[in-house]
Amino acid sequence: MTPPALPSVVAGVVATGPFRRTLVPFLDYGASFYEHTREGTRILVTLMFDLHDPVQLRDAGQCLGVDPWDFNTHVIDPARVDLEGLGIVWEDDGLPDRFTALKDAGFQFLFRMEPSRLAPTSP
Repeated sequence: MTPPALPSVVAGVVATGPFRRTLVPFLDYGASFYEHTREGTRILVTLMFDLHDPVQLRDAGQCLGVDPWDFNTHVIDPARVDLEGLGIVWEDDGLPDRFTALKDAGFQFLFRMEPSRLAPTSP
């Protein structure tokens, strides 16, 4: 019996934590977007996303200390993260600095996976 095929997914890492002006260089938008954001407001940051290649998904999961298909592991323990490896897998030299700044500010990291929205085209 052949196991079922894994669904097509897109995945990445989001982080949530308290807003601090010193974090603006590591957040998703430019400084002007945070002009009226109060210190301490809980915000959500997309650290990395658009992982969809199965090999990249596996490699990123290993660097993050998660198993993409074991949902029990999707809360990321920052102590288990291989930042150097993750920067290579994601091809982003700034990712280790962003991760470290958010970790040091008390952010929690979550591995986020969702079904791919790309559906085959009907004839």
